[in-house]
Amino acid sequence: MAKSISRLIIIVLLAYAAWIVASPHVALRNMRQAAERNDAQAFSSYVDYPQLRESMKVQLQQKMHREAGAVGGFLGALIMNPLLDYLVTPEGMQTIMLEARLADKPRRGQDAKQEEAAARKKTHTSGSYDGWSRYVVEIKHDDGHSLSLVLQRHGLSEWKLSGIRLP
Repeated sequence: MAKSISRLIIIVLLAYAAWIVASPHVALRNMRQAAERNDAQAFSSYVDYPQLRESMKVQLQQKMHREAGAVGGFLGALIMNPLLDYLVTPEGMQTIMLEARLADKPRRGQDAKQEEAAARKKTHTSGSYDGWSRYVVEIKHDDGHSLSLVLQRHGLSEWKLSGIRLP
């Protein structure tokens, strides 16, 4: 009896550990599916908008400051802050997803499957844990462009997009 209880506990703990490890992948899959369905509400449930907005503001201000000096950084902040405040919201994401969906329509002479296959060949993704509560997905394109999506753990197994690391 005691052996069967300890085996059951071990099985439950192993299953839970597997879920903890797999949970960021599940969240990413659900985000992608919501984006493909153009379901902004479902997509938004996987985004921490205030944290994402702040992350992007800091990065863009630093980039503007490096490339254009203090005045450029100040002017960039005046322009970028309101733009990010609009874009990094559920409504802004809805607009971005709608525009992306319109842009993804197949061109003449090329069906959707061919275009999707070509896009997959050009994009490489990899993910890794960056500590216990952060998971980073690197997206690299064959043309040299890249960015990273940062997911932050909320609770034990819920993940939300909380940052985008720009190149």
